[in-house]
Amino acid sequence: MTRRGPAFPESGQRPPFQIEPDGKRYRIKGRQVTYMNWRFDFRMSTLHGPQLYDIRYQNKRIVYELSVQEIAVFYSGHSPIAKYANFFDSIGLIGSSAKGLVPGVDCPAHATFLPSSHFLQKSEKLVTFQNVFCVFEQDTGMPLRRHHSYSKYHGMSKQILPKDKGNEPSASWFRYQMAVTKHKETERSSSSLYSTLESVVNFQTFIDDNESLMDEDLVAWISLGIQHIPHTEDLPVTHTPGMDLSFFLLPYNYFPEDPSMASRDSVRIEPKMKNNANVGINFIRHSKPRYKRCLPKKNMYQELLQKNPGILFDLK
Repeated sequence: MTRRGPAFPESGQRPPFQIEPDGKRYRIKGRQVTYMNWRFDFRMSTLHGPQLYDIRYQNKRIVYELSVQEIAVFYSGHSPIAKYANFFDSIGLIGSSAKGLVPGVDCPAHATFLPSSHFLQKSEKLVTFQNVFCVFEQDTGMPLRRHHSYSKYHGMSKQILPKDKGNEPSASWFRYQMAVTKHKETERSSSSLYSTLESVVNFQTFIDDNESLMDEDLVAWISLGIQHIPHTEDLPVTHTPGMDLSFFLLPYNYFPEDPSMASRDSVRIEPKMKNNANVGINFIRHSKPRYKRCLPKKNMYQELLQKNPGILFDLK
């Protein structure tokens, strides 16, 4: 992983980064994050990984639980090992494998970094991993609304394995881009830690009961997936751009109008005289003046890592 090849940019300029000129606009109390009109609780499940709970907007619950359930990776290749290598990552405990986010690399240097703790087989005491979560506000560089430009990307995973063949029944949840079921305490997860390749949980039965969803608490099971064909640009380590997966939970007739109309971040530009921009332009902002300057705080991560290497590395 040593740098090689002709260096760029030639001048060695530092990359751009975001700052918080007036401090953080979110609050963290314990395991609860409050950001403008949003509020949610979070945790790191040892088995399943990151989980969000009680997601609220304007104090109204939107989602009770938003969490990873399973990560399944089915390999193929010429050798017998590659041909039959099928992994369900919960076997290796997804949550306890998450650690060591680096400020300025994985997350902005000004982000708030939080730990998570787990009871592990190798230790009789609670083990705490630092820098497992990072919380920050991100400027995407794209306005929320524009009169002349808007883009929206669609698409989720597609079925590429024959139904009920080989290991496919163990992950029957990925037959569906989205499945919605009635909430049941007996249907907590789409798979099981035990016997994953001949799973004791059959997700298909969650749907086959064909129960009514009217006026019920609902669970939306979302499948996100890609098919990765190895290529030389994967060396030395597979890149992340183009490999990210996401979905949108959008309101439909939930608000009387777009709630962002109340945002202080909005900008309105209009002529001082209607239909005559030559007279002058009004820039209407609702946030603090932008003539102020500030210097970013020094990133102390390198010094912190020297004192505590366990933040990033497994120590023996």
